[in-house]
Amino acid sequence: MEIDNIIKAIKGLEKGVNIKTGEKIFNEKENKILIDDLIKAKEILKKEKIRMERKKNRPKRAKERWTRKEEVMLLEEYNKLKSQKTENPKIINKLAIKHERTEGSIRSRLSRLV
Repeated sequence: MEIDNIIKAIKGLEKGVNIKTGEKIFNEKENKILIDDLIKAKEILKKEKIRMERKKNRPKRAKERWTRKEEVMLLEEYNKLKSQKTENPKIINKLAIKHERTEGSIRSRLSRLV
C-alpha cells in the first residue's frame, strides 16, 4: 500500500537518513521543527490508513438511504427476535448482517423507530 511506503520514508527522514542509500542527509538535532512536522504527518497518515481500511471493510449497503419498506422489515424482525428473548447484541448483529449495514446503523435506525 502506498501509505505504508510513505510512512516508511518518513521514519527514515525522522532519523535524517535516506531510506534507499542509508546515508545521513541531515542532523536531526538541527532540524527539530522538520522532525516534529514529519512525526505529525506520519500520525495523520496512520489515521488515514485506518479510516481507509474501515471503509474497505464496510458492509455492502453501508451509507445507503433507508427505504420505508426496509425500516418496516427491520422493526418487524427486531420485535420478532426480541420476543424470542434473544440477547440484544446478537439481535443487532443478526440484523446488521441481514440488512448489510453496520451495527451502529442498525442501532441508530432502531432508536428512531422504537
